[in-house]
Amino acid sequence: MAGLVAVACLVGIAACSGAAATPSPSPSPTPDPQTFVGRSLSNLEASGTFHVEGSITGSIDMAEASRLSGFSIGLSGRLDLRGGTIKADVDVARQATHAVLAFPSIFGLTIDVIVVDGASYTKINLTSGLYTKRLLDPTAIAGALSGGGLADPEALLRLVLGTAATITPTGPTSVAGRQAYGFDVTASADAVNGALQSFVPGLPSGVSADTVEAEYAVYADTLLPASLDVSVTSSSLGSLGVQLTFGDYGRPVTISAPPANEIEP
Repeated sequence: MAGLVAVACLVGIAACSGAAATPSPSPSPTPDPQTFVGRSLSNLEASGTFHVEGSITGSIDMAEASRLSGFSIGLSGRLDLRGGTIKADVDVARQATHAVLAFPSIFGLTIDVIVVDGASYTKINLTSGLYTKRLLDPTAIAGALSGGGLADPEALLRLVLGTAATITPTGPTSVAGRQAYGFDVTASADAVNGALQSFVPGLPSGVSADTVEAEYAVYADTLLPASLDVSVTSSSLGSLGVQLTFGDYGRPVTISAPPANEIEP
């Protein structure tokens, strides 16, 4: 694992014609990783809106997943999530999210989740085709997790980083063609499980993580989240890998509740 990485400073340029170039200033040390990551989350909060795209892999026990989410999708057994994708728009100020998860290997399963105005709306194409409405806990993180789980990228990001045992710089990297700084994140499984039990009321006690590992990257020019790769193993649920790329900060998004005729009575 690479040691602490230096953040490059601007190079000095000769001030007048014919003069020798002034020496480059010494690189400034990278801020403390916790401070660096904390700043990226603060910048995320101030960004207003953002977009996320990513992939989902692993093998999940669908009966346990149904118990965890509170929604039955009519499937059982351990299913391969290979090829799974997620796309989401997030309005930070409104605490609103619209995400679509697709699992082509599971009979073309898609899960459409809208979280807005204190409620979540979930539509699963293998069931009725209508949204199921659920009122959320007023606590922001609790509401986000109980309403969307994987479908709320900001909640997942804050959960992993907020329970991190260690955050270690790994060096410069590139995300979506932009320079970024990478970090290895080791999250305590006990801390993650404790947070989940606190954040998600009624979460079955048998649902827990055994190991949690993550890689996090921050865009160098804006110090905004760039990517998050999370790997989780659970003796009850199976294994799960989520790779997210963040972008389009500040782009206008429209997130609204579905029409009444598309919601289960």
